[in-house]
Amino acid sequence: MTSLDLSVPSSSGVAKDPRIIEEQVRLLYQGTLLAPINLLNAVIVSAAVWPSFPPGFLVAWIGLTALVVGLRLLLRHRYLRDTERTGTARLSARRFAIGALASGLLWGSLGFALPIVGRPLDFLFVTFVAAAMSAAAMTSMAAYFPALLCYLLPFILPPALAFIVTPGPNYHLLGPLVLLYAAVLIATGWNMSRSILRTLQLKIVNAALNESLTLAHRELRTVQQGRWGTFAHLSHELRTP
Repeated sequence: MTSLDLSVPSSSGVAKDPRIIEEQVRLLYQGTLLAPINLLNAVIVSAAVWPSFPPGFLVAWIGLTALVVGLRLLLRHRYLRDTERTGTARLSARRFAIGALASGLLWGSLGFALPIVGRPLDFLFVTFVAAAMSAAAMTSMAAYFPALLCYLLPFILPPALAFIVTPGPNYHLLGPLVLLYAAVLIATGWNMSRSILRTLQLKIVNAALNESLTLAHRELRTVQQGRWGTFAHLSHELRTP
């Protein structure tokens, strides 16, 4: 009979039950299909900031973005290939987190460059894109909170620091607002991760209960069949001289 795990989900957003971890990883790699959108966004952003950013930097940045997107899709392919193997869920989750970190670092590199070559319009455009993409990441990465942090922190913090170090009162005011937005995203992501863990836990428990009920029903039916077989045999013996 399958054992039931009724423990509270971990505060780190990572479950201890291997069955729940497998479900977390499955949800993660479903969202990887949206990774090519990162490349499309990179092309659009590069076109918007082309007048002020060095062309060589942007070409290299797009190339690295394409490389990271390809690697993340390759990791998804490897995950699907290793699905039947046991004990690979944690490794697949770590690989996903590394891919998310690489993607976040690439986008964050634009924030590091903003105080050097960016125009005021570039600040607003990059910040808007960062806000939109980080919010969208909540739906695809909240199942595994460490991966969400790996993506959000290097993505959001550089634009915030760029606002803070850039001269001008307007920039200095926007920097803390971006940091506040990052804090809200992280808190929301943590709550979403906990909620997803609880949902997955209930799913596992319900499956275990269904399996237990099915086994109990089979055992009861076997006992009943054996009992009626015994009665039939006794009845035959009694009727036979």
